[in-house]
Amino acid sequence: MKTVAIIAEFNPFHNGHKYLLEQARKLTNAGQIIVIMSGNYVQRGGPAFLDKFTRTETALLNGADLVIELPFCYSMAKASVFAHGAVSILNSLGCVDYLCFGCETDILPLLKTLADISLKEPPLYKRILKKQLQSGQAFSHAKELALIEYIRSVQDAQWNISLSQQELSQCLRSPNNILAIEYLAALKKIKSSICPISVKRIDTGYHSTETCENEYGKFASATAIREMILHSDSTYHDYIPENTHEILSRRYQQFFPIVENDFSGSIGYRLNELYFNHRTEVKPYFDVSDTIMNRIFNQLDSFVDISSFVNTLNSKSITSAYIRRTLFQLLLQLEQQDVWQIELADKFPYIRVLGFNKKGAGLLKSIKKTQTPLITKLSASVAKLDESGKHILNLSMRADAIYRMTAMEKYKQNIPNEHQMGLIIKDEQPHTELRYSFSG
Repeated sequence: MKTVAIIAEFNPFHNGHKYLLEQARKLTNAGQIIVIMSGNYVQRGGPAFLDKFTRTETALLNGADLVIELPFCYSMAKASVFAHGAVSILNSLGCVDYLCFGCETDILPLLKTLADISLKEPPLYKRILKKQLQSGQAFSHAKELALIEYIRSVQDAQWNISLSQQELSQCLRSPNNILAIEYLAALKKIKSSICPISVKRIDTGYHSTETCENEYGKFASATAIREMILHSDSTYHDYIPENTHEILSRRYQQFFPIVENDFSGSIGYRLNELYFNHRTEVKPYFDVSDTIMNRIFNQLDSFVDISSFVNTLNSKSITSAYIRRTLFQLLLQLEQQDVWQIELADKFPYIRVLGFNKKGAGLLKSIKKTQTPLITKLSASVAKLDESGKHILNLSMRADAIYRMTAMEKYKQNIPNEHQMGLIIKDEQPHTELRYSFSG
């Protein structure tokens, strides 16, 4: 039986996600779907709108068979690291045949060409990229401009790229295209046999707040749905599956929404702690440059909340997403050496399972054969890990504890911790609710 994987956030799960899962199964004829899902922190930088266990429930109710956590050291990183981490975990499972991803430009040969250039970094491309960076461009924009200029300069007949410069630029700016290119580069870099499959998005775009209706149904991006929920606009119900709406309705204003400004007090305290305690001896936190640290310290007196501070720090060379990731990396204290240690290893030190159904249970049996430690019960699994695994798991649990404490403070109620939550298991009988396997 073939297995297809999807890398996702499901923040929250919506009709577009359900369409992607359906297309993944249809295009590959796969009998099983594995989802690698971001934990409580997401790639744009900041907390997930809904906790990872709620999102696991919605995934299992809508087509996923096994949900595995993408740890925060990857889930809240720039696109290349996010993709490399997720693909490395998938490759280490030993049972994945296909990786299916949504993108705005459904031209897989083009995306493969862009991934190849990005991975190989030919000398001319590197010179162009360096020139763009020296002009003050943010890395993401510099990379876009360098790719376009390199393609126009070389004109390789094998590429067969017929897009105009404007179309190519639009392709390279689209969030899901960016991730698709990085997925393809990661697959090639680690020499994975997993076959990539692209599905064209049928909504109005990743960041769009517009909605649309077509032959496949009603669609809105996760960004638009989050805005609807935050503004008490009940029409968001039209753009998510009914079972997802039932879950969200029960947990609204009890467990979610969680937004970046809920962490303002914690991050404000952390920034002042860094400033007053050996300002010149700040540790090399992951993907945190001296430039952004100096900018943070110089503007620290203007810190009121995260959103306004991001706007204060934003510039031509520093994107809002990078600033958000930096602020949360400083709070969660992921150091550069932690990520380097993982990157040097052949595979990720463990697989954290969040939930599964009957098919997913069969997949777990296959994964066990790879000898990669499977974490299903935290207390029983730690002893199986090497020192690197224990360290990364501890960092992840610390990050999750901060997320939980923030949610409890906001909604004034106790929320089960990581040990108490256990696994989410979906029974195969129709109309049955999901049950929790408590591990505490």
